[in-house]
Amino acid sequence: MVLACGMASGQPASPASNVDLAAIVGRMSQVQHDVIADQRGYELVRRYQIFNNADSNRDGVPDKQRPQTELLARIEYAPPNQTRYEIERSTGGMGERVIRHALDHEVQLTKAPEQMEMTSRNYNFSLIGSAEYRGQNCYILESHPKRDDHNLLQSKVWVDAKTFRVLKIHGHPQKSPSFWVKDLDLTLEYSEMEGMWMHTSTQASADLRFGGPFTVRAQAMSVVPSPVTVAKEHARTIRARAVAAGALLPLAAPSH
Repeated sequence: MVLACGMASGQPASPASNVDLAAIVGRMSQVQHDVIADQRGYELVRRYQIFNNADSNRDGVPDKQRPQTELLARIEYAPPNQTRYEIERSTGGMGERVIRHALDHEVQLTKAPEQMEMTSRNYNFSLIGSAEYRGQNCYILESHPKRDDHNLLQSKVWVDAKTFRVLKIHGHPQKSPSFWVKDLDLTLEYSEMEGMWMHTSTQASADLRFGGPFTVRAQAMSVVPSPVTVAKEHARTIRARAVAAGALLPLAAPSH
Protein backbone atom coordinates (compact mmCIF):
# COMPACT_ATOMS: atom_id res chain seq x y z
CA MET A 1 0.00 0.00 0.00
CA VAL A 2 1.36 3.70 -0.85
CA LEU A 3 0.17 7.18 0.25
CA ALA A 4 2.40 9.74 -1.45
CA CYS A 5 3.11 13.40 -0.78
CA GLY A 6 0.30 15.78 0.10
CA MET A 7 -0.75 18.30 2.70
CA ALA A 8 -3.80 20.08 4.05
CA SER A 9 -4.21 22.60 6.83
CA GLY A 10 -6.36 21.95 9.89
CA GLN A 11 -6.81 22.50 13.62
CA PRO A 12 -5.02 20.66 16.45
CA ALA A 13 -6.65 17.55 17.85
CA SER A 14 -9.68 18.07 20.05
CA PRO A 15 -11.40 15.62 22.41
CA ALA A 16 -13.26 13.01 20.41
CA SER A 17 -16.63 14.23 21.65
CA ASN A 18 -16.08 17.73 20.24
CA VAL A 19 -15.07 16.94 16.65
CA ASP A 20 -16.97 16.08 13.51
CA LEU A 21 -16.14 12.59 12.25
CA ALA A 22 -17.46 13.34 8.76
CA ALA A 23 -15.18 16.40 8.54
CA ILE A 24 -12.14 14.37 9.59
CA VAL A 25 -12.86 11.63 7.07
CA GLY A 26 -13.55 14.20 4.36
CA ARG A 27 -10.27 16.03 4.94
CA MET A 28 -8.33 12.76 5.18
CA SER A 29 -9.88 11.56 1.91
CA GLN A 30 -9.12 14.84 0.13
CA VAL A 31 -5.48 14.69 1.23
CA GLN A 32 -5.17 11.19 -0.20
CA HIS A 33 -6.72 12.27 -3.50
CA ASP A 34 -4.41 15.29 -3.71
CA VAL A 35 -1.45 13.12 -2.84
CA ILE A 36 -2.07 10.71 -5.71
CA ALA A 37 -2.79 13.54 -8.17
CA ASP A 38 0.50 15.28 -7.31
CA GLN A 39 2.59 12.14 -7.09
CA ARG A 40 6.03 12.17 -8.70
CA GLY A 41 8.03 9.29 -10.06
CA TYR A 42 10.70 7.83 -7.80
CA GLU A 43 13.11 4.97 -7.20
CA LEU A 44 12.92 3.41 -3.75
CA VAL A 45 15.28 0.96 -2.07
CA ARG A 46 13.48 -1.23 0.46
CA ARG A 47 14.94 -3.81 2.85
CA TYR A 48 12.95 -6.91 3.77
CA GLN A 49 13.65 -9.24 6.68
CA ILE A 50 11.76 -12.41 7.61
CA PHE A 51 12.00 -13.81 11.13
CA ASN A 52 10.86 -17.29 12.12
CA ASN A 53 9.30 -16.70 15.52
CA ALA A 54 9.80 -20.36 16.40
CA ASP A 55 13.60 -20.11 16.11
CA SER A 56 15.38 -20.27 19.45
CA ASN A 57 18.85 -19.43 20.67
CA ARG A 58 21.03 -21.72 22.78
CA ASP A 59 18.96 -20.94 25.88
CA GLY A 60 15.73 -21.92 24.16
CA VAL A 61 14.54 -18.31 23.97
CA PRO A 62 12.97 -17.22 20.63
CA ASP A 63 15.61 -15.42 18.59
CA LYS A 64 13.73 -12.60 16.86
CA GLN A 65 16.85 -10.60 16.10
CA ARG A 66 18.25 -13.04 13.54
CA PRO A 67 16.48 -12.85 10.16
CA GLN A 68 15.89 -16.11 8.33
CA THR A 69 15.71 -14.19 5.05
CA GLU A 70 17.07 -10.79 4.02
CA LEU A 71 16.34 -9.09 0.72
CA LEU A 72 16.99 -5.70 -0.86
CA ALA A 73 14.57 -4.56 -3.58
CA ARG A 74 14.68 -1.53 -5.87
CA ILE A 75 11.17 -0.30 -6.69
CA GLU A 76 10.47 2.21 -9.45
CA TYR A 77 7.18 4.08 -9.56
CA ALA A 78 5.91 6.29 -12.40
CA PRO A 79 2.57 8.10 -12.12
CA PRO A 80 -0.19 7.48 -12.46
CA ASN A 81 -0.09 3.68 -12.04
CA GLN A 82 3.16 2.08 -13.20
CA THR A 83 5.37 0.13 -10.78
CA ARG A 84 8.15 -2.35 -11.32
CA TYR A 85 10.83 -3.85 -9.11
CA GLU A 86 14.17 -5.63 -9.18
CA ILE A 87 15.76 -7.77 -6.49
CA GLU A 88 19.23 -6.37 -5.85
CA ARG A 89 20.35 -8.78 -3.14
CA SER A 90 18.78 -11.79 -1.44
CA THR A 91 19.61 -14.74 0.78
CA GLY A 92 17.15 -16.75 -1.36
CA GLY A 93 14.96 -19.64 -0.29
CA MET A 94 11.24 -19.73 0.45
CA GLY A 95 11.44 -16.29 2.06
CA GLU A 96 12.36 -14.69 -1.25
CA ARG A 97 9.33 -16.31 -2.87
CA VAL A 98 7.09 -14.82 -0.18
CA ILE A 99 8.55 -11.34 -0.71
CA ARG A 100 8.33 -11.58 -4.50
CA HIS A 101 4.66 -12.52 -4.15
CA ALA A 102 4.10 -9.42 -1.97
CA LEU A 103 5.89 -7.20 -4.48
CA ASP A 104 3.88 -8.62 -7.39
CA HIS A 105 0.74 -7.83 -5.41
CA GLU A 106 1.96 -4.27 -4.81
CA VAL A 107 2.48 -3.82 -8.56
CA GLN A 108 -1.14 -4.86 -9.17
CA LEU A 109 -2.52 -2.59 -6.43
CA THR A 110 -0.74 0.42 -7.95
CA LYS A 111 -2.99 0.10 -11.01
CA ALA A 112 -6.11 0.86 -8.95
CA PRO A 113 -5.09 2.67 -5.73
CA GLU A 114 -8.63 3.92 -5.15
CA GLN A 115 -9.65 0.34 -4.33
CA MET A 116 -7.69 0.40 -1.06
CA GLU A 117 -7.62 4.06 0.03
CA MET A 118 -8.71 4.98 3.54
CA THR A 119 -11.84 6.75 2.28
CA SER A 120 -15.61 6.49 2.73
CA ARG A 121 -15.76 4.68 -0.62
CA ASN A 122 -14.11 1.66 1.00
CA TYR A 123 -14.78 2.06 4.73
CA ASN A 124 -17.12 3.13 7.45
CA PHE A 125 -15.25 4.94 10.22
CA SER A 126 -15.70 5.59 13.90
CA LEU A 127 -13.75 8.08 16.01
CA ILE A 128 -12.41 6.43 19.15
CA GLY A 129 -10.15 9.13 20.58
CA SER A 130 -7.14 11.36 20.16
CA ALA A 131 -3.50 10.99 21.19
CA GLU A 132 0.01 12.18 20.44
CA TYR A 133 1.99 10.03 18.03
CA ARG A 134 5.49 10.78 16.72
CA GLY A 135 5.19 14.24 18.23
CA GLN A 136 1.93 15.05 16.41
CA ASN A 137 -1.60 15.42 17.78
CA CYS A 138 -3.68 12.73 16.10
CA TYR A 139 -7.25 11.59 15.73
CA ILE A 140 -7.58 7.83 16.14
CA LEU A 141 -10.16 6.24 13.87
CA GLU A 142 -11.39 2.70 13.50
CA SER A 143 -11.89 1.50 9.94
CA HIS A 144 -14.64 -0.97 9.04
CA PRO A 145 -14.47 -2.33 5.45
CA LYS A 146 -17.60 -2.01 3.34
CA ARG A 147 -16.88 -5.22 1.43
CA ASP A 148 -15.25 -8.59 2.01
CA ASP A 149 -11.85 -7.87 0.46
CA HIS A 150 -8.41 -9.02 1.59
CA ASN A 151 -6.95 -5.65 0.52
CA LEU A 152 -9.08 -3.81 3.12
CA LEU A 153 -8.26 -3.67 6.82
CA GLN A 154 -10.13 -3.77 10.10
CA SER A 155 -7.82 -1.32 11.79
CA LYS A 156 -6.97 1.67 13.92
CA VAL A 157 -5.80 4.70 11.93
CA TRP A 158 -3.69 7.54 13.34
CA VAL A 159 -4.52 10.76 11.43
CA ASP A 160 -2.44 13.90 11.92
CA ALA A 161 -4.88 16.51 13.27
CA LYS A 162 -3.10 19.35 11.47
CA THR A 163 -2.28 17.93 8.04
CA PHE A 164 -4.85 15.07 7.94
CA ARG A 165 -2.13 12.74 6.70
CA VAL A 166 -2.32 9.10 7.77
CA LEU A 167 0.69 8.39 10.02
CA LYS A 168 0.01 4.81 11.04
CA ILE A 169 -2.40 1.94 10.42
CA HIS A 170 -2.57 -1.13 12.64
CA GLY A 171 -4.96 -4.00 12.09
CA HIS A 172 -5.76 -7.11 10.10
CA PRO A 173 -7.28 -7.87 6.68
CA GLN A 174 -11.03 -8.13 6.41
CA LYS A 175 -10.46 -11.43 4.62
CA SER A 176 -7.47 -13.78 4.82
CA PRO A 177 -5.20 -13.21 1.80
CA SER A 178 -4.48 -16.92 1.47
CA PHE A 179 -5.49 -20.35 2.77
CA TRP A 180 -1.90 -20.69 3.95
CA VAL A 181 -1.89 -17.55 6.12
CA LYS A 182 -3.68 -17.29 9.48
CA ASP A 183 -4.04 -14.43 11.95
CA LEU A 184 -2.25 -11.79 9.89
CA ASP A 185 -1.48 -8.66 11.93
CA LEU A 186 -0.22 -5.55 10.10
CA THR A 187 1.39 -2.28 11.12
CA LEU A 188 1.94 0.28 8.34
CA GLU A 189 3.87 3.51 8.87
CA TYR A 190 3.88 6.60 6.64
CA SER A 191 6.31 9.51 6.60
CA GLU A 192 8.00 12.02 4.32
CA MET A 193 11.07 11.13 2.25
CA GLU A 194 12.62 13.58 -0.22
CA GLY A 195 9.53 15.79 -0.05
CA MET A 196 7.14 12.90 -0.78
CA TRP A 197 4.63 11.45 1.69
CA MET A 198 4.74 7.68 1.36
CA HIS A 199 4.45 4.28 2.93
CA THR A 200 7.84 3.77 4.60
CA SER A 201 7.62 0.65 6.76
CA THR A 202 5.59 -2.49 7.34
CA GLN A 203 5.59 -5.12 10.03
CA ALA A 204 3.47 -8.22 9.37
CA SER A 205 3.09 -11.13 11.78
CA ALA A 206 1.15 -14.28 10.98
CA ASP A 207 0.94 -18.05 11.27
CA LEU A 208 1.65 -20.16 8.22
CA ARG A 209 -0.23 -23.42 7.98
CA PHE A 210 2.39 -26.15 8.45
CA GLY A 211 5.05 -23.40 8.78
CA GLY A 212 4.43 -21.80 12.16
CA PRO A 213 4.63 -18.15 13.26
CA PHE A 214 6.73 -15.62 11.35
CA THR A 215 7.30 -11.87 11.10
CA VAL A 216 8.12 -9.80 8.01
CA ARG A 217 9.66 -6.36 8.34
CA ALA A 218 10.00 -3.99 5.39
CA GLN A 219 11.75 -0.64 5.64
CA ALA A 220 12.31 2.07 3.02
CA MET A 221 16.05 2.78 3.07
CA SER A 222 16.31 5.55 0.47
CA VAL A 223 14.27 7.23 -2.24
CA VAL A 224 15.32 9.28 -5.26
CA PRO A 225 12.87 11.26 -7.43
CA SER A 226 13.05 9.72 -10.89
CA PRO A 227 13.02 11.93 -14.03
CA VAL A 228 12.79 8.86 -16.26
CA THR A 229 9.50 7.12 -15.69
CA VAL A 230 8.44 3.55 -16.14
CA ALA A 231 5.70 4.73 -18.50
CA LYS A 232 8.21 6.33 -20.89
CA GLU A 233 10.35 3.22 -20.89
CA HIS A 234 7.28 1.10 -21.53
CA ALA A 235 6.30 3.32 -24.48
CA ARG A 236 9.78 2.96 -25.95
CA THR A 237 9.58 -0.83 -25.58
CA ILE A 238 6.20 -0.97 -27.30
CA ARG A 239 7.47 1.16 -30.19
CA ALA A 240 10.63 -0.94 -30.55
CA ARG A 241 8.54 -4.10 -30.75
CA ALA A 242 6.22 -2.48 -33.31
CA VAL A 243 9.20 -1.40 -35.41
CA ALA A 244 10.67 -4.90 -35.23
CA ALA A 245 7.33 -6.33 -36.37
CA GLY A 246 7.13 -3.87 -39.28
CA ALA A 247 4.06 -2.12 -37.91
CA LEU A 248 5.89 1.20 -37.60
CA LEU A 249 8.79 2.86 -39.35
CA PRO A 250 11.74 3.76 -37.13
CA LEU A 251 12.10 7.42 -36.31
CA ALA A 252 14.20 9.14 -38.98
CA ALA A 253 17.53 10.58 -37.93
CA PRO A 254 17.65 14.40 -38.08
CA SER A 255 19.01 15.74 -41.34
CA HIS A 256 22.12 17.91 -41.43
